[in-house]
Amino acid sequence: MSSQTTLVVGLGNPGPDYVTTRHNIGFVVLDHFADEKGLRIDSEKWKGLYCRERVGSTSLFLLQPQTYMNRSGECVLRFCDYFKIIPSQVLVVHDDLDLPLGKIKLVRNGGPGGHNGIKSIIQHLGTKDFPRLKIGIGRPQASDNCSSIPVDRYVLSQFSPAETKVINERLVLIIEAIDLFIDKGIAIAMNDINGRS
Repeated sequence: MSSQTTLVVGLGNPGPDYVTTRHNIGFVVLDHFADEKGLRIDSEKWKGLYCRERVGSTSLFLLQPQTYMNRSGECVLRFCDYFKIIPSQVLVVHDDLDLPLGKIKLVRNGGPGGHNGIKSIIQHLGTKDFPRLKIGIGRPQASDNCSSIPVDRYVLSQFSPAETKVINERLVLIIEAIDLFIDKGIAIAMNDINGRS
């Protein structure tokens, strides 16, 4: 494979209040991926935390936008423009309400599906054609005699210990999905990972 530049973006909100919320699973995954590779996401540029590493013939960036979710695209666009990264080489890792808890799905492109971070990236890149790694957080469930909590509150709520256990058990496959994308591209990663998710 020829030399290329790949950007893996984990979506979340900055600050201690959001660290372990459902909406921050992109940050959690990227931190775990970096730990597995012996990397630290601690450099700052264009309102983002990032690190850069050479993986074989690939120049790899890991990026956590610090702009808050609904402005994630500002930071992603700056990195793509400056480092000449094409949208097909950008993998965005984010939470997904429409997938059951812990289910993961790689997709080649698509609309925002109600996700404000993805919506911002689409607006700033001017295209829907960038890969995503969706991680299911499920939808809020109604309890006896009570309606479910609003979605905006749900995504900013903490995982329960049981839910955290489910997510932690999926991290091996999630890391494998990112590795496959970096090494083989989205088509091969989708064919391999989606069938096992």
